[in-house]
Amino acid sequence: MSRAYGFSCFAGLSRFGMKFLYTALLFFTAFAVHAGDWREDLTLKPGVFPPLRPLTVDYEFGWSGVTAANAKAKFSVTGTQNELQLTIGTVGMARSMWKMDSRVTSVCDSLTLAPVSLVQVEEYSDETRSTKVTFTEKGAERFRVSTPPDKTPPKIKKFKLKDVHDMQSALLFIRSQPLAVGEKVKLCVYPGSSGYFAVIEVLKREKITVAGKQWDAIKCDLKLREVDKKFTLKTHSKFKNAVAWFSDDQDRLLLKIEAEVFIGKVWTELKKFEFEDEKK
Repeated sequence: MSRAYGFSCFAGLSRFGMKFLYTALLFFTAFAVHAGDWREDLTLKPGVFPPLRPLTVDYEFGWSGVTAANAKAKFSVTGTQNELQLTIGTVGMARSMWKMDSRVTSVCDSLTLAPVSLVQVEEYSDETRSTKVTFTEKGAERFRVSTPPDKTPPKIKKFKLKDVHDMQSALLFIRSQPLAVGEKVKLCVYPGSSGYFAVIEVLKREKITVAGKQWDAIKCDLKLREVDKKFTLKTHSKFKNAVAWFSDDQDRLLLKIEAEVFIGKVWTELKKFEFEDEKK
């Protein structure tokens, strides 16, 4: 998984911010063993909930009680495509231990909510990684280049599953569903390096305080499992469990995530938001 875009839901804040956001924001799975192939159990049809309005949002990421990274995301709609532009970087004490800055552009179809492309540049103190993922009817194709270059020349890595999402398309797909209490949405997510089987289960409605206001919120249980080369599900060695909250209103913003990973508790929380149609 990508050290940044893999938020791998964020395999923990040992790779702060992005790894947490893209694994915790996106890989929601409650796993009973199925007699059949898990690929036959995926949720395929987008819901009819109104689409997200263009906006800019700021998030804060942390490990236990320490703020570790900040992120700014801009979501826009052009024609029949949604575009998400995201920048994220470690801050404070976390940055002194692990410097990371990342820029991500994700494009998906605004009608089908299927992913189109993902481009990410990750800058660390010792290297820069440039990753491009193209999504087709045959699945995902990833090409990554590192500077300084790796010993092994870069080559295209394929994930051959048609019904696969990236981070943006997965979140939009989830919020489009009815999200009734007890409902489960099952997805396969490819955030940049590996595939994950993801299920989000709606637990209940409740009120929480985020970004200086009280929200009616949808509380969801989040878990995930890795998909190996033979499309067999494997237990994630670093991710234990997570809970996420979406606003229970016309926008269904991602408000907050709390996750237990191998290094302890990590979290992300909405700090500020502004809709384009409400700008003065």
